[in-house]
Amino acid sequence: MANAGIDHWTEKAKQSAVDELVALVNAKAKEHTSNLQTETTIVPVELPIDQVVTLPFGKEVLDQLSRDQQAKFQPREFYDGWNRGLFSAASFDSWGGEYLLALLLNYTSDIVWWKRLYVSDRASIMYADLV
Repeated sequence: MANAGIDHWTEKAKQSAVDELVALVNAKAKEHTSNLQTETTIVPVELPIDQVVTLPFGKEVLDQLSRDQQAKFQPREFYDGWNRGLFSAASFDSWGGEYLLALLLNYTSDIVWWKRLYVSDRASIMYADLV
């Protein structure tokens, strides 16, 4: 405060100085934060791709549902009819996030194949379900 060039500090002047210092610190913190860069490192993981998928005992494979059949969707059940899927049957945890994406991938000519990832595939960093 001695270097401020003010001999007598009133309460109003002190509060004004505090407000200015707080604003300066906040501005510099915001500036610093906006200059930070997130560095992403991608480490490829070779997934085990089985030749066959064995369904749990008692599981039946259900017919593929169209986009307008959401009411019939049952999470974690196996559905067939995936001609671009690595396997003809796959199970899904959700309708909107997984099943509809599989439908889109299955009927898009740019897709050669896709695979539903399961916990046993040990691709658990991002938890992506379709590759």
